[in-house]
Amino acid sequence: MQSYTDATENVRVANDVLQITARATGSTGAEVYYFDDVAVADDAGTVTQTVSDFEGTAPEFTDFEGASATVVTNPDTNGNASGNVVQFTKNPGAAFFAGSFYEVSTPIDLSVNKNIKLKTWSPKIGAVVRVKLENAANTDEFYEADATTTVNNAWEELTFYFSAAGNFNYNRIVVFFDFGEEGPAASGYTSARIKTEGLQEFTYGRVAARAKLPTGGGTWPAIWMLGADYQTNPWPAAGEIDIMEHVGNQQDIIFGSTHDQNNSAGNARTGSTLVPGVSDDFHIYEVEWTSTEIQFAVDGVVYHTVSNDGSLPFNKDFFLILNVAMGGTFGGEVDAEFTESTMEVDYIRVYQ
Repeated sequence: MQSYTDATENVRVANDVLQITARATGSTGAEVYYFDDVAVADDAGTVTQTVSDFEGTAPEFTDFEGASATVVTNPDTNGNASGNVVQFTKNPGAAFFAGSFYEVSTPIDLSVNKNIKLKTWSPKIGAVVRVKLENAANTDEFYEADATTTVNNAWEELTFYFSAAGNFNYNRIVVFFDFGEEGPAASGYTSARIKTEGLQEFTYGRVAARAKLPTGGGTWPAIWMLGADYQTNPWPAAGEIDIMEHVGNQQDIIFGSTHDQNNSAGNARTGSTLVPGVSDDFHIYEVEWTSTEIQFAVDGVVYHTVSNDGSLPFNKDFFLILNVAMGGTFGGEVDAEFTESTMEVDYIRVYQ
């Protein structure tokens, strides 16, 4: 996921050039919890029914809203000597109510003793653990209770009180960790976009941009123009002229394109050229735009020409846009090691 900002870390003028930087916002990573030994207990804490100890055949978990659960070897036998436990993962971007459930062959008996005990391991103190018991055949029949972790990175036993639970066939157990809190922020990217809309719009001319491009798989810098009437004449009918596009997954290949009502997206009128070192050195990216044709050049060498006539939208005002996108249909897969990279623009000049 990408967002454009006006933060100085994404856009600024430094060393006499405009810098547009795409940055990975990152993620704190998935939150991992564990639970074990689900049991019914009396008020004194004595177990009266062992529901699940996860030492035999592993139950089949159903995960929802960004959580996942699986039986694993116990990673911390201090305070819990069990061989197997359930690993519960709250993944980046998970909903606040993300959870997992499984079904038991013998229904949970709350007719006399109404407490559920659960061993938990949490990376943080104060995480709300919710246990929901329900009838798999009629999910309107359920009861849920909460308890809060009091230690971190260690096992503890929590008790959940079901004294007000109805007399139902409880054969499904739903577990939530850190209930009420969303999962860690999903990995994403910030960048910037600058446009001259309403400030500098023009028809025809030569546009020259001197720039050094970012690098890295997934980067997608562009210097382009959009028809100024796009709000009432939506893209692609408004027209688009891509003076320069580059994708880090095809390093040093420069693309020039036009998009119109007949040729757009993957069917755009596109040309390309190899320009070694586009991320190491400044190059001049140009468009020569007239009523009869549009030429694309790098460092004065024309590599692509398309025709223009009155049936096309390239005979009216356009404005300039500069941005660095990440990923997408053209940018492709983002390198997992990507942190940040910058497009530097020395100047953009319009000659008429």
